[in-house]
Amino acid sequence: AVYVSFWDGKDVTILAYDFQGEKLWSKALGTFNSQHGPGASPILFEDKLILANDMDKDDFFTKVVNPRPSVLMALDKRTGKLLWETERVAERACYSAPFLLQRPGEKRPTLIVTSTTAVTGYNVDNGVKLWEAKGWQAHAVKTPMRTVASPALVGDILCVTSGGDAGRFAMGLKIPAVGSTDAPKQAWENRKDFPYVPSPIAHGEHVYFVNDIGLAGCFHAATGKRVWLERLSDAGFHASPLLID
Repeated sequence: AVYVSFWDGKDVTILAYDFQGEKLWSKALGTFNSQHGPGASPILFEDKLILANDMDKDDFFTKVVNPRPSVLMALDKRTGKLLWETERVAERACYSAPFLLQRPGEKRPTLIVTSTTAVTGYNVDNGVKLWEAKGWQAHAVKTPMRTVASPALVGDILCVTSGGDAGRFAMGLKIPAVGSTDAPKQAWENRKDFPYVPSPIAHGEHVYFVNDIGLAGCFHAATGKRVWLERLSDAGFHASPLLID
């Protein structure tokens, strides 16, 4: 099936269609509170359709507190039935797609969600929080940034990026050994070069990207050291690059 998330200007709905365009099911998720509206993409894992529905904590214009929590949810991909949901702290609307961390020696992958408030690992089968790297932006910026790009994994380093009016902030998180429940620790940070909207990609020991102002870059993932950074275009750039062969 094909799964999509729609917004009508007020409410969000997830829908499933077959390959002939016939609707299989739909599920209303209610209103979405944000300066920019919703834009998060769901991901598929086995029989689950997983969506991180992260909203602003208050209205951008009125500053009235949003009474609805942000929610991480898993739906049955065949029926749309809710399998599990986990409330999340609302700060700023974030759009990073959930990331599945699957490593040799692990029976099940860890579901990772990056947002303004934290980088959080969840049990993919029931939504239970396993660990949380909190305050990952707090020491670096005056205004909390939102996350749009999805992270990239190189070895045991997870590269996460964020941005907003306050600038750009990226970080390498060292993932603990298989079997550990400890939260990842920061290995390096970068406050200038990495993208806000485009997602980085991983290859070998390096992380690659094209950032929002048209600079392409390659950095060593374990250390955060620049290998090269070159201008591609004077125009803005928001598409995520792909790696082929």
